[in-house]
Amino acid sequence: MLWRLLAYFLSIKPNIEFKKAELQRIPTSPVQLNDEQFEEIEKLLDKIEEDDDVQAVFTNIE
Repeated sequence: MLWRLLAYFLSIKPNIEFKKAELQRIPTSPVQLNDEQFEEIEKLLDKIEEDDDVQAVFTNIE
């Protein structure tokens, strides 16, 4: 659906120049954590993000 809208928009305004485009992940089932759980998960996420092989980290934490 979104791609059709984008294709239609580009067909009416073909000279648009894009400076940046990216996909965004939006959680469909967000999770709420208490403070203790959040601190624990935050430590884990920090360690994962420090890994050179990891490009991006996504969570469903609200």
